[in-house]
Amino acid sequence: MTYLCVSRFPVIAIGVLVWVDEILSDKSYFKLNTDHTPLHLVLVDEIVTNHLLLHQKALDLLVRLFESSFDELDVLVRVSGCQALMSSMCWSG
Repeated sequence: MTYLCVSRFPVIAIGVLVWVDEILSDKSYFKLNTDHTPLHLVLVDEIVTNHLLLHQKALDLLVRLFESSFDELDVLVRVSGCQALMSSMCWSG
């Protein structure tokens, strides 16, 4: 149901972007999440695929996350997080 709402209604997609921003801004997120492609980034990809007007908001979110420092994380965890963010930015080109 969430997938259909995100892909169909831009208002819900904006709310999901705000929610993803809050979740991914947590310093311990990438330490606790071991998935190759985190669900939250998959949701951002889905929003970008279906809502052209939200491309800039999603790109701003991903750039802000990429530029933020996660100094307390292990180097391997930081690299993995940056890799996941970069793969989500591929649509912006």
